[in-house]
Amino acid sequence: FLVRAVELCGIVRTARCVTVVDEAMVRDLAKDVEFVAADLDRTPMVLPEGAGSQMLAMRSAIAALMPQRDELNARIEALTDQVTALSGLVRQRDAELSSASAEARSLAYRISRRTTTRIKRKLGRFLRRF
Repeated sequence: FLVRAVELCGIVRTARCVTVVDEAMVRDLAKDVEFVAADLDRTPMVLPEGAGSQMLAMRSAIAALMPQRDELNARIEALTDQVTALSGLVRQRDAELSSASAEARSLAYRISRRTTTRIKRKLGRFLRRF
C-alpha cells in the first residue's frame, strides 16, 4: 500500500519517526490497510491528511465497478462474435451475388448472340429476296 502510495505521490523527507506495520502483526490485509489508513488520516506522512480514507473509498468504488466491467467485457465479446458471424454472412452473400451476376451476364451475352444471329439471318433472307 505504502509503496504504491510512494509511486503515486513521491517521498517527503522528515526528521520525525516513521512507523510501519510489523510483519509479525499482519493478520488480515483489510484490517491492516484500515490501520494504516487511520494512521495516515491522523498525521501526514507521504500522503496528505485524509488520503487513507479517500484511497479506501476509491478502492471500494473500483471493487464495486468490477462486476460492471466484467459484464461489459462479456457484452463486447458477444458483440465481437456477432460481428464475426455477420461478416462471414456478408462475405457469403457477396460471393453468391458475384456468382448470380456472372450468370446473368452470361445469359445476357447468350441472348444477345442469339438475337444478333436471328437478325442477321432475317436480314440475309430479306436481302436475298430483294
